[in-house]
Amino acid sequence: MELLKEPLNIKKKADSTSGDDKLIEKLALDWLNTHLALKEIVVDNLYSSLGDGLNLIYSLEACTGESVGKYNKRAILPVHRIDNIAVALSFLQKRGVATGFLTPQDMINQDRGKILTLFNYILKKYPL
Repeated sequence: MELLKEPLNIKKKADSTSGDDKLIEKLALDWLNTHLALKEIVVDNLYSSLGDGLNLIYSLEACTGESVGKYNKRAILPVHRIDNIAVALSFLQKRGVATGFLTPQDMINQDRGKILTLFNYILKKYPL
């Protein structure tokens, strides 16, 4: 049996997503847009739309009928964005949605894997 002299180089594009990821992304966008309809907000990019925490907060409040607590309605400074996302994550955690794997900075940095995982958990707890 002949052994390979060089290892196989399998390259994966950085932007590459699996079929499951695309499905979760589509479901997450549908979930957000359904709950943001009352505010007349339409989201077309899941990752960039979560950077200030407001769209997630608005969606959670519309979905649950509860207030998430105090947050910055005008998230201009980075500290405001971080605080808003932390409020949303805390609200979710108190309701049994796993959020320990994700930091507010991950959402600001648009970490695709962690955001998709978060929405996987959200969709299980609060389906459309």
